[in-house]
This record gives sequence, C-alpha cells and structure tokens, in this order.
Amino acid sequence: MYKEAKNLVDYKNIIFDLGGVILNLDYNKTVEEFKRHIPDLDESVFFGKEHQLSFFSKYEIGQISTEVFKKDFLENYKIKMTDEEFESCWNAMIYDFPIERIVLIERLRGLGKKVYLLSNINELHECAVENSFSRLKLATSFRDLFNKLYYSHRIGLRKPKQDVFEFVLRDSSLVKEETLFIDDSQHHVIGARKAGIDSIHLQKPQVLEDLGIFKF
Repeated sequence: MYKEAKNLVDYKNIIFDLGGVILNLDYNKTVEEFKRHIPDLDESVFFGKEHQLSFFSKYEIGQISTEVFKKDFLENYKIKMTDEEFESCWNAMIYDFPIERIVLIERLRGLGKKVYLLSNINELHECAVENSFSRLKLATSFRDLFNKLYYSHRIGLRKPKQDVFEFVLRDSSLVKEETLFIDDSQHHVIGARKAGIDSIHLQKPQVLEDLGIFKF
C-alpha cells in the first residue's frame, strides 16, 4: 500500500524519470519547430496524453521503426521534409543535463543505492539524449550512471500503466517497499503508487537536487 516518501535511508533503490527530472527539456520547442512546416498543427494530439495520434504511441513502445514513424508522420500532415529537417524539429525539445544532477546520481551510488532510469522515450530521442550527455565530456557514459535503464521503446511498455512498474520491479528483483520513484508527471506517479511504489511528484519550479530527501 502506498505511503508518503520517507527518508533516503529507507530506500535501497531509486527509479528516476528522465525528461524534466534529470534532463532539461521543453516539449513546446518541438511544437514550435514543427509549426514552421505545419502552421495548423493541433497540439492536443501532438503530445497529448488522451488523444495522441496512434503512430506516436506505437513509436514510443517500439512497435514501428523510425523510418515508418517518419513516413506516417509526413503522410498524416501531408508535408515533405528531409531527414535532417525532421530530426532537428523532433529533437528540438532535448536540452541539457545540469551537472549537479549527475553528481547527485553518482553520490547516491556511492552510498550503495541502486539507481534506475525509467523513461517513455523513442529511438530518435534516445540518440539525442546520448548526444546531449556527451557534451558534458565526462569520463563516464550516460548508461554507466545507472544500474539499468528501462526505455519504453525497448521494453514495449510505457508509463503510466501499472505493468511497466511491475516489470521493472520483477526484472531487477527489487522489493517495492525499498524502492522510490521520482517523476514530473502526476499520471506516472499515480501509476507507480498503484504498483505499491513510494513516489515523489517533482513539480515546477522544484528541481531534483533541491528535494528534501536528497539533503545528505
């Protein structure tokens, strides 16, 4: 049964969301860039959670390839774009990694915590994330920051469905009572709580490194 998040000492495992938690991003930037090509773009079905176009959802859980996604996208909006133009617009939302958040993750692992990443993400955005992290020019890779990464397009499951949280618990042999989940989406937090995982809803302007649980 869900309880409010306690002290850091009470958790052996921490599952982080990516965008809006560890990575700075802005969905509106991608919308703005595509509007240059699609003036009448309907934002409610572009990144909408309730009425999202079907090929968006399929791409995010790996049911269609990047090439099929681009084809479906361009056909749906009846436009032509080069691969470079499309990817530039699609990845415009991906910003930077504040170094203090990377340091926090490294400190948690230094304390013996197991750290995981659970993200609703597609193949193009995964590549953009890796490129963004590489600009920090750190000795470690992004993947090596975590005990394991769970990407929706790789595992075929996505938040906020309860089954994705149960999959992570099962796959990494985590005890839910010893696990904390942090996400900037209330819907995702609700999904985790349904799976019995203590969760924190990170709400703007609050940032990860300022959470009270990480004052150690």
